[in-house]
Amino acid sequence: MPGRLPPWTAFAVERIGDVHLAWENEALREVAEPKGDLETVYPPVSILAEPAVAWVDANVAHNGNAKLAHAYLDLLFSDAAQETIARNGYRPFNADILKKHAGRLPQIKLFGISSIARDWEDAQQRFFAENGIIETVYKPKPR
Repeated sequence: MPGRLPPWTAFAVERIGDVHLAWENEALREVAEPKGDLETVYPPVSILAEPAVAWVDANVAHNGNAKLAHAYLDLLFSDAAQETIARNGYRPFNADILKKHAGRLPQIKLFGISSIARDWEDAQQRFFAENGIIETVYKPKPR
């Protein structure tokens, strides 16, 4: 929507709102920007949200990129890439590297989406759709 501020700008710069819910990597960057005016608060429990990595046989074959795609996947899970991932505020897959970054990425008990819904689409419907759980428990104050 034109004229609307991005959530971080509205929260951190314009001081609109009391709490800003963000992905961990975004929150770490947002807190670093204003030099101490904000803090990251971690819940004791959170949802494990892992982006998928996909190899599409037809695309790889059509483009002749199997060697490059395989090299990318090998790199992605290498210690060097996992270090880069952790330095940028994402939780690395490698547990040893995660431990090295525990000061910035504290331990949180993570649970899979299947603990609360069939899949991500079901969770979206149950929690965020019209008449979903969020809508039934959150009532904004009248302006």
